[in-house]
Parts: sequence; structure tokens; C-alpha cells
Amino acid sequence: MAKSGSKKTAAEIELVVILASGMSGRQAAAETGIPYRTVSRRQADPEFRHAVSVARSAMISQAAGKLAVQASTAVVAVVKLLESKDERTVLSASRTILEHCVRFVEVVDLAERIEALEQRKNIDGSI
Repeated sequence: MAKSGSKKTAAEIELVVILASGMSGRQAAAETGIPYRTVSRRQADPEFRHAVSVARSAMISQAAGKLAVQASTAVVAVVKLLESKDERTVLSASRTILEHCVRFVEVVDLAERIEALEQRKNIDGSI
């Protein structure tokens, strides 16, 4: 990896992106033409591993954003199914909505509990 503060080469950036996308070191070496030993050395470097982790987090965040946009479209489609004349379709849509509402409530509840624990830990240092 380039030294702190210096610019990364195009090959380093490509290797970071390829590894962040889930390729193994051997696959990344074959894809980039970088020798496997060099890829292994890069993967052993904490700064490089951090760059891969940051790139992976950015990819996941971007994918989550795209899913969130589509989620509202999916909700509208499922709600529209409630107007169907077919009882099985209405039942299936109702079941889907109820199941996801329960999961959503559980996730929100867990998030609130975790936040409360983190705040408590920050205030008095204990859990």
C-alpha cells in the first residue's frame, strides 16, 4: 500500500475494490495480474485491510440505499394487492404486511435497547 499521505496507484485501488467485492486473494491476483504473494502481503498490511474494509462498507451502504428506495415501491405494490378480488391474494398480502411489521417493531425495539445501553455505558461506564 502506498505510504500514509501518498496517493494510491490505480492497481492498488483496483485491488482494494476487487477484494472489497468479495473475491479471494487468488481470484484478485488472477483478475489484476498482480502476483499472489504481493496480494497476500497487501492483505497482511493493516492499512490496506482498513482500506478494503472502508470500501466494502461503502459498497454495502450504497446497496442498502438502493434497496431502501425500492422498498417503498414494494410496499405500495403489496398494499395494492389488498384491493384484489382474490381472497388468497389479499390473505397473502395481509400476512406479508403483518410479518414485516412485527419484524420492524422487533428491530426498532432492539435498536432502542442498544442505544440505551450505550448511553448508560457512556454516562457511568457500566452496563
